[in-house]
Amino acid sequence: MVLTGGRGSRMGGINKALIGVGGTTIIDRTVNILRPLFNEIIIAGWPVDLKPPEGTRTADDNYPGKGPLAGIEAAMKSSATPLIFVFGGDMPSLSADLITLQIDKFSDKPADVFVPRIGNLIEPLHSIISCSAHPSLEAYLRSARKPAVRDWFRIVTARYFDLPETDEYLRVFTNINTPGDLIKMAKTPDPVSLGNVTFTYNSADLTLAAAATANVDLCDAAWTAGTGDVLAGMLGALLAQGFDAWQSVVAAVWLHGAAVHGLGDIGVVAGDLAPRAAGALRGLREGR
Repeated sequence: MVLTGGRGSRMGGINKALIGVGGTTIIDRTVNILRPLFNEIIIAGWPVDLKPPEGTRTADDNYPGKGPLAGIEAAMKSSATPLIFVFGGDMPSLSADLITLQIDKFSDKPADVFVPRIGNLIEPLHSIISCSAHPSLEAYLRSARKPAVRDWFRIVTARYFDLPETDEYLRVFTNINTPGDLIKMAKTPDPVSLGNVTFTYNSADLTLAAAATANVDLCDAAWTAGTGDVLAGMLGALLAQGFDAWQSVVAAVWLHGAAVHGLGDIGVVAGDLAPRAAGALRGLREGR
């Protein structure tokens, strides 16, 4: 099953599963990898106004607002199989070979959850979970104020799938959570797209016209004279701090749009941007 819920607040409210990587969206890329491996693909947290990818079905949260565990619970409850394999919907580099290896290792010694681990790093959203643990998960969701996947793993019988610390495996577990993650992803052969704008690492041709398109995708606000000057100022400030041109353009474009995300069609003037941009940056630092 694939988890696609979450507000995407660190990405300006964008549905991360719909970010483009390598010419397709993350969710379509994920489904294409999983389809030959599994008889059924359940997507939890999928927007009700969007058609899910072909060959999948959706599961609605029974515990809204309870985070990824609510999606896992919904999939466990609706699954016709004794096990589910959980994947994050913002992981564009899944490996069919690694998934197959993890399934083989699990069969050697079953547990409630089977989690990959690289040194001290674990990736809960690449785990095999037994549906027999559903009563435990429901009880935890009902009692916990802020449920966390890792905390629930401590309650059930967890076993770890240890992997060497290689670039290949670290890349598999890369999540796209912030614009910075997009920048890192774009340093690979796969182009990354955000709305109608496509980025590649050699995007010297990324223009302010493309930047404007990215901002329209982030909000519906009516832009007025002076807001472009603010974008230029953000770009100049990032360059002055030592960021390279590529990082500066992508970060400035995101920040400029995120500053007014959610304003609807309210008119925006240059003076509106600075305090809202500061709030967006605070959100990044605080993990919101």
